[in-house]
Amino acid sequence: EEYNSYSTMIQQSTGGGKAMSGGISDLAAIAGFNLGSISSSSNIPIALYPRIVNSINFKKELLNSKIVVQGLKNDVSLLEYYDSIYEPGILNNIKKYILSVPKFIFSLPSKVFRFFQKKIKPDFSSSKNNLNYISQKERDYLDLLENNISIDIEELTGLITINGKMSNAISAASLVENAQKILQKTLIKLKIQKSIEKYNFIEKQFLKA
Repeated sequence: EEYNSYSTMIQQSTGGGKAMSGGISDLAAIAGFNLGSISSSSNIPIALYPRIVNSINFKKELLNSKIVVQGLKNDVSLLEYYDSIYEPGILNNIKKYILSVPKFIFSLPSKVFRFFQKKIKPDFSSSKNNLNYISQKERDYLDLLENNISIDIEELTGLITINGKMSNAISAASLVENAQKILQKTLIKLKIQKSIEKYNFIEKQFLKA
């Protein structure tokens, strides 16, 4: 049995930012610069939200976030939940086995190639030092997470809905809350980065004068 939870947000507009941007544009025009090509809004396009939620960095942060599990005294990370508490059931196990067979068959040539490559030339660099490194266990948990979290957007209205489902209601609500917080934090970080890039561009234009 699975329980569903969702949270709906609306994309924030930067109406005040347009006026400020217009003032900068007026001052720049007096100095002989045309900043019309620079967007007056620092909003992140809503169409990018699903890409953010489906990104590896977002999912890894969500895996390390704490959720409330009914019957447990202390909160546990989603990673710990999948590792020690989660019970997929026989139907999911059969589905996972069926899907894994063709993946294993198609991956055989590359596995054989890597085996002989290591025999011929040892690799002294550790792939774990790579920030994009994902262990097989993490990959399995990321696949599970794809079935537990999703995002729906309505570009016309600016509505963003984060959906979560888990084996108990409180865990589903906790998962959605964590996903919403991580998404908001990521959006703020991207907006700050975008604003800094705009500021640096304008500053360079003035310095060239």
